[in-house]
Amino acid sequence: MRRKGIAAGVASLAILLSSFGTATAAEPTSETLWLTKPVVTASAAAQTTSLIVRTTDATWAAVAADSWVTVAPASGVSGDTVKISVAANTSVARASTVTFATDKSTVILAVNQAAPPPKVEATGAASWQSTWQGQNQTLAYTTSNVTADVGCGVTTGAAWLTVSDATFDAAKSTGSFVITAAANSNPFRVALVTVACGTARAQYVVSQEAGPYLKVSPTDPRVGDVGGPVVVQVTAATAPWTAEVTQGADWLTVSALSGTGGRLVTLQAAVNPNPGTDRQATVRFSNGFSQTDVTVTQSSSLSPALSGLLTNWGFQFGNLLQMVMNLITKLFSGLPALPALPVA
Repeated sequence: MRRKGIAAGVASLAILLSSFGTATAAEPTSETLWLTKPVVTASAAAQTTSLIVRTTDATWAAVAADSWVTVAPASGVSGDTVKISVAANTSVARASTVTFATDKSTVILAVNQAAPPPKVEATGAASWQSTWQGQNQTLAYTTSNVTADVGCGVTTGAAWLTVSDATFDAAKSTGSFVITAAANSNPFRVALVTVACGTARAQYVVSQEAGPYLKVSPTDPRVGDVGGPVVVQVTAATAPWTAEVTQGADWLTVSALSGTGGRLVTLQAAVNPNPGTDRQATVRFSNGFSQTDVTVTQSSSLSPALSGLLTNWGFQFGNLLQMVMNLITKLFSGLPALPALPVA
């Protein structure tokens, strides 16, 4: 009966104390009751803190002022370990108290819990894909623990994306924006769109399907005077492509004049019969949206520079040979005649 009377008195006292606002640690009212911790400070996450109750009285009892704080055990004797547990906080910072009492003394334990960090989340899917022709889409988000005085904004680093019509409610708890993707004439591409409210961030993944993309490599191949094949890589998407020899069709042929997607195409050059003259041919690849010209250069059978070099080298060699022959003739012309050999 005595313990029940203490608990009832403590409960009444806790209700009265909870009306005074932020919790602070209080000194024991006498030297007969004290705690090993005068205050519990918790993060926004659920957690439990232990402390020990000391008293010179027979028993003690404890009661929490708010439901998000629990005490276990709620009563006991001196030396008992008590666990103070707080539930996860999903709102603003909060404070409460736990009142410990005996017949002679009362101690108020302050319990303070921090607010969770600000958060921004996408409403629904956090990704969106545009067609290659380009289109726009409204994306929405919600926030938590973001105060009305915090600025919010939407940004993207992709030049092919445009952000417009960004709106936020007065409390900065919800918002939306329009993202517009330009037409794509390139391969499949991806970019990030970031919503920032203070230190809180949320990212949306925006992608766009490949457009009528066309690339040919190399665009300036060379081939020898004896002719032969030159291979180019065609990379394409969405639209079919065609190939046409617009210059040099009399000596250059193409293995594939049309196609879809990527493939290797062979350009076959005939023998160049023109000595000293390089020649060029042009193959135009097109997909109806863009075009790429490949210029094939074929070397001559003998360039003028090389012909002149060989002619000059032969002339100089002939002169040198004549000089050597003249020198030998002079050397041997001054020698005495050899004696005649005896005839048997």
